[in-house]
Amino acid sequence: MSIESKNSYSADPHLAEVYDQFETQTEDVDLIRRLIGTEPDRSIFEPFTGTGRIAIPIARDGHRVIALDDSRVMLDRLRQKLSDESQAVRDRIKIVHANVFAASWPDDQDVVLLGGNCFYEVSSSDEQRALVFRAAAALRPGGHVYIGHDNHPSDLLDESWRRPPNDPRPAYPRGECADGTRLEATSETAWYDVHGRFVHYKRRLNVTSPDGTVTQHLWESTCHPAIMADTLAWTEQAGLVVEQTFGDVHGMPYKPESSRAIVWARRD
Repeated sequence: MSIESKNSYSADPHLAEVYDQFETQTEDVDLIRRLIGTEPDRSIFEPFTGTGRIAIPIARDGHRVIALDDSRVMLDRLRQKLSDESQAVRDRIKIVHANVFAASWPDDQDVVLLGGNCFYEVSSSDEQRALVFRAAAALRPGGHVYIGHDNHPSDLLDESWRRPPNDPRPAYPRGECADGTRLEATSETAWYDVHGRFVHYKRRLNVTSPDGTVTQHLWESTCHPAIMADTLAWTEQAGLVVEQTFGDVHGMPYKPESSRAIVWARRD
């Protein structure tokens, strides 16, 4: 059976378990915690919160987190993980199920987190720019926004992204869950735009249950890799002051050849 899925992160309930097998890094969380500082009880807003990889450690530090995501599957996994936390940590995280553009963002926040690779979850530079502007509007004076994404090396689409069409390759999500369910995804390029830096993908996900039943999910997505120059321009246009830039999750200074493009900016 095939199903057309509009939200890849909601395609199947097992997807969030495989996501947690894949997304295990903690270095960016450590960097974010250092940037937030030791002052307790800060107000933190994280759109694209996923299963709480960043939100839960921040709540453990004593901060209040509004965790927003468009995927019930991911948020259900977050709730499951919170059941193993103390009541104090559970009380500090408010979970919101909503689309990042349809929802009203909270205001007077100390920090807004646009971390992971959340820019990949929107399909154009206009939407990426809009996220930065919404983050700026959500901050209190003196508040900060954290923006982190892979560092694209050129204002043209890099050669590594220019794959031929009709060439499906293994892709996330892939893995086996505790109950024996297997997820196997492929992705193939439908088209790309070198000057606009767009890639449009066709994606397939086969979910094989323990009894051998296979369900196939199909969806399409457009990806626009961001560049540091754009991110810096958007922060300035949004009235933010860039305090620091980093080139990796360990906090090394940004260079054009860096693996990551990370910005820590303040609202005056």
